Amino acid sequence: MSHRLYPLLLLLGFLVPIHTLTNETASRNAGIYFRLNQKAVDYITELASDAMPKILNNMHIPDVTVTSATISKIHINHVEKPTIQAKFLRDRGVRANVSLPYLRTSADCSVDSFFILDGSFVVELHNFTIEIELNIKRNETSGRNIFEVPHCETTHSDVKILLEQNSLLAIIQGTLQSTISDAVRTQICETILDAVKFVDSHELQPVDHDKYSSTTTPTSVTSAESGFDPAEFGASLCEIQQLKESATSSTFSPSISSENVRSQGSSWSANLDLVYPPRFSDEDVVFGIDGGLLYNSTSASNVGHPPALNTSVLNTKMIGILITDSIPNTFFAHIFNNELGSLYERIEPQHLPKPFKKIASMMCSKCFLEISANLTEQPRVEINAKQGARVQLAGDVLLQFQGREELYNLINASTRLHVTLKPTIRHSRLYGDIALTNVDVKVYDLAVGGVLSKPIEKLVSFIVPRVLWPQVKKRIRFAWNRRGIQLPVLCGVELEHLSLSYIDRAAVINTDFRFDLPLFVRKFKLYLIQKSMTFRGIPTYVEI
Repeated sequence: MSHRLYPLLLLLGFLVPIHTLTNETASRNAGIYFRLNQKAVDYITELASDAMPKILNNMHIPDVTVTSATISKIHINHVEKPTIQAKFLRDRGVRANVSLPYLRTSADCSVDSFFILDGSFVVELHNFTIEIELNIKRNETSGRNIFEVPHCETTHSDVKILLEQNSLLAIIQGTLQSTISDAVRTQICETILDAVKFVDSHELQPVDHDKYSSTTTPTSVTSAESGFDPAEFGASLCEIQQLKESATSSTFSPSISSENVRSQGSSWSANLDLVYPPRFSDEDVVFGIDGGLLYNSTSASNVGHPPALNTSVLNTKMIGILITDSIPNTFFAHIFNNELGSLYERIEPQHLPKPFKKIASMMCSKCFLEISANLTEQPRVEINAKQGARVQLAGDVLLQFQGREELYNLINASTRLHVTLKPTIRHSRLYGDIALTNVDVKVYDLAVGGVLSKPIEKLVSFIVPRVLWPQVKKRIRFAWNRRGIQLPVLCGVELEHLSLSYIDRAAVINTDFRFDLPLFVRKFKLYLIQKSMTFRGIPTYVEI
């Protein structure tokens, strides 16, 4: 998702990007909720103030014809940093007030009337103020977003025209002033709308980085403008970071055991469908995505999102993110349903733990100790406001002494591991990892049989935490730390000052953010230039 240029542009870009809109869309319970408040708006409008001069300067506006006068070569050659104020509009979108202290344009004019008038002139706009409103709707039939600017008006402007000495254009200087003023206002409004559509076209980036390169783009709705796809430019906002990460990261592909190769070649991703469309109030906008993990493009079964949660806890910083318990539960559902929860460990005779060496000498001194375990129930993650996130793993455990010809069943047991999940977000980025660390283990309900079961029953308490648990932890940590399970990527956005807390059924992340403005400005200019080569009446630049 990126943000836009102009006044509001940048603001709208962040607020509206994800993929749908308004209360007209039937909403469903989401797995991840996002909330942006006025703090975020204030930061984005400051970015927009910095972006506007960079985007408007050296822009060529399309020619304008008024009655018999043709105004051409309209060149914006000086723009001072504007002041921008923006507020949410309940149930509609965003309204912004943009005030440019100074904007200068030059142009040529040719009038073909009773006599021909030609000449060049300059128009200076002082305290040029525009009021803009952006409304957002969703067409569920076509699956497309509808962006409208019902209001874009000049509320104040001091206009000054500079003519060549003895220029006959002085006869129509009033027309020239109003025409240039209207052309600049119209261009700003149209560029804002174009920029928001540009943002919408590439939306959130899926977590599978390997699917994207400098020659590929994310799945998006193709532009209705034949032969031109703005998503190609939106995707490029992610390319720089992808190149930096390519040498150190890879796609999430958990390996459950050294002998289990079913996970090789498998892929994990996230469902980024927007199921809770943006809800605008006077203070914020809240929206939600499904967020459930996909294994080989298949969603998890038997996992539902909780009812709508209280998003008012997402209020301490610019962005609030509510991650419900359904997200980790989709991960464990895939592990269980795809039989990825099997563990196997072989210990050579010389490496047997001391308690087993005496037993081995009695039964099979040269045998390997084989330990295997399988999940017997689908793990369920529970998130509690006081105790954080926990999950219970239930499984069967089998210990055997394995020789060339001998096989001795040592222990058959059922066990339950009570695990505390302690997620972290690394690198202060929205696509940061969520790790499983510092686990507490408790074993109970043992059902032990086999040779010498009584003397060795106590060994289960040793085997499970000391031998099996490290294998479980290693595989889960591997999966969660390989950058495969990520928060949705907002290209160009870097999170900072993150805080993590819990409510019942969800983890709460409040964070501020920074946006890579120079990267966006350059990409958007290139986008406009490319578009001007395809369509008429599109502004372009004298230089980049």
